[in-house]
Amino acid sequence: MSSQRKIETVERKQQLTDVALSQFALNGYHKTAVSDVVKEAGVSQGTFYWYFRSKEESALYIIEEGKRELLKVLEQGYRNEEATVEEMLLETNRLFYDFFTFAEENRNLMILLLIKGVGADTPIHKAASETFTAIEKASQRNLERARELNLLPQNMDVSIQSTLITNMVIGTISSWLFGPNLDINYKPDVSAEKMATSAAMLGFYGITGY
Repeated sequence: MSSQRKIETVERKQQLTDVALSQFALNGYHKTAVSDVVKEAGVSQGTFYWYFRSKEESALYIIEEGKRELLKVLEQGYRNEEATVEEMLLETNRLFYDFFTFAEENRNLMILLLIKGVGADTPIHKAASETFTAIEKASQRNLERARELNLLPQNMDVSIQSTLITNMVIGTISSWLFGPNLDINYKPDVSAEKMATSAAMLGFYGITGY
């Protein structure tokens, strides 16, 4: 296969992935048919099945790619050297900002993971759940590394802390992006920057802020 052909193949798969994700987010997994995807993409069903064996496979691919990108964001929080509290606060703020920004820029993925994937078929629901588990494990690795560098108390239970942090962030993102009723058309009135700063301050200093 020529280089140009490879590029075209990658671009076509990305197009189908983007269209499928937008359809899943708009109509839900069950109500989306392959015919809807190919019509929106302007290709034949044969083209779709060249890249994906089924609608389910395309959804699982989307979730797996989304998980990979989310973990790339979290891996930026893995420390290699010691730092002051002020430096840790700044870096945590940056990490939260990147995470909130990713969620905002990938709204359709968040809809699939947090809303539409919940009532989908078991493999889809399982893949979405595994994404959150992977996020929690990545958070735990970051905390363990910080503890190794004596940036956190040695007696801290990082397993519990990572669970608390992950659920706080995921729950906050859900409410921030979609409101209390999980409305996919909801528009947040607070910036990702402000959300990140508030989350970092809460994580470091608690409700009192100091």
